[in-house]
Amino acid sequence: MDSPGETIKRGYGSGWDINSLFGSLAAVAGFEVRYAACSESDGMTFNPDVCNRRMNFPEIVIALRSKEEDPWRFFDLGFDYLPYETLDANNMGALTLIGDKKELLLAYSQSANADANLTEYKATLDLAKDGTLSGTVTVE
Repeated sequence: MDSPGETIKRGYGSGWDINSLFGSLAAVAGFEVRYAACSESDGMTFNPDVCNRRMNFPEIVIALRSKEEDPWRFFDLGFDYLPYETLDANNMGALTLIGDKKELLLAYSQSANADANLTEYKATLDLAKDGTLSGTVTVE
């Protein structure tokens, strides 16, 4: 794990390094920034009786907000091929533990809306008299 300054000098870093750099830059810009442990929305649900962070919250993301009354927004910029402010599908709409030295909070991470899906499906189809369907489908 490198410092944010080392990540800038090198011009690249691990997912953890990139998230740490983003969190540092957001803090300098005036945002309240915390690390957040994110559960998986489609997998195991949060179990308060299990004292294992990796089982309940396997992914560490960055949580930030501009003012105390604003909702938390979650980021994982170290994850390849995700648009800005989009989490991995397993972490969208998932229970997230946000903590620091003073308090622990539970919040749900944001879900992606339909506009965030850039996948486009195109089909050119022919339906024969006997009900046979043929043609081509393109996914972009």
